[in-house]
Amino acid sequence: MHKIPVGETISGAYGFAFAGFLTVLGTIWFPYLLLLAIDGGAIYLIAPDLPAQIMHGNIDTSFIYSLDRVRGIFTLAGLIVGAMITVGLQQRALGQVQGPTFFFFSLGASVWRMLGAYFLAIVAVVFIIVVTVAITTVLCIAAVNHVPHFGTAIAVILGVAAFCWIVYACVRLTFFLPAVVVAERDIGLIRAWELGGGNFWRIIAVTFVVFVPVLIGLDLVWSAVIGPFIPFDLFRQLHPGMTPDQINDFTLVFLKRFLLELRTALPIFLTVGVIQQVIFLGLGHGAVGKAYLGATGKG
Repeated sequence: MHKIPVGETISGAYGFAFAGFLTVLGTIWFPYLLLLAIDGGAIYLIAPDLPAQIMHGNIDTSFIYSLDRVRGIFTLAGLIVGAMITVGLQQRALGQVQGPTFFFFSLGASVWRMLGAYFLAIVAVVFIIVVTVAITTVLCIAAVNHVPHFGTAIAVILGVAAFCWIVYACVRLTFFLPAVVVAERDIGLIRAWELGGGNFWRIIAVTFVVFVPVLIGLDLVWSAVIGPFIPFDLFRQLHPGMTPDQINDFTLVFLKRFLLELRTALPIFLTVGVIQQVIFLGLGHGAVGKAYLGATGKG
């Protein structure tokens, strides 16, 4: 098993995200449009008057409380579309598909394998967390009750160690998983775990260098774009000791005012949001794909 080539992985991720910007966009636009249509249709069933309310600037935000009835539709559609996009982008990051892409849609075996991998990974992560928390709790209680003077200190150390173990296990288990599913056509949790061995700090370094500078830059862009439309004057209504009902009323008023402001700048928000999503997906999948090629010696 090879180590992740950190420098090559970082440069490959940036190249995939920025030099391949149009290919990433071409891969994701139709699945996201399909997801928007599904989610929009579900919301329309709940609040058929919402489009007219938005056009006239008189939005009834009470429909938000009814969204729980279609949460299952949102979740299922989001998982399927997410798996589809992951497969499409990993195929390109791994070099299985060459040349520019302007349209992508698939419900093939790879998408369902990816869904299965998502499900098993979630189960595995929950299992790791539950078992770790249970064991740590028992040890901490024993330390506090039976170790004089140092029991609390030992409990704190155990808690920190448990947290670090959970982070380590989750990163090692999930980082390579999308590339393994696509490249090896298998729900390869064990294989992903093996590839992560000895690469934890390299994964952390790649993730930090790839995402942090872009996050800082995009945060500045969003601050400049969204700042003029936030109704800061409403924050004067906040005061200590507000009841839950008062906080809820404030949230609804703030949301309604913000949606009205947003209506005038919607094209700008959509453009910046789309660019951000394309960049993040390109960076993430580019990093995973290039890291997999390096760790397996195929790069």
